[in-house]
Amino acid sequence: FGGSTIPRSQMQPIARANSDAMISKWSLELMGDMTGLDERLSAQSVRTVPAAAGAQPVEVRFATPYDNAFKIDPAVRWAVMAGFVVVFTGGTILVQSRKGRPRRA
Repeated sequence: FGGSTIPRSQMQPIARANSDAMISKWSLELMGDMTGLDERLSAQSVRTVPAAAGAQPVEVRFATPYDNAFKIDPAVRWAVMAGFVVVFTGGTILVQSRKGRPRRA
């Protein structure tokens, strides 16, 4: 649901909302931005087509579903990932603090 198998641009609205709730979506976008994945994917979508004798070869650019998928604001992604850490850590502390307590009748 993070968008690695099916691009978010091709997801239905419910699947996109589900994707937004997954930490994998935020980490994938952040990792793609940090490693320059957009530029790499863009470079792979250009093909040089040989031309007729004496003419210049033509470069053709193919659109891909991942075009501009990783051109994001990294600060927002870091903030969301930090929010996941706070929520999951808080939930774990809450559940662990309740362990071993006698139940009220």
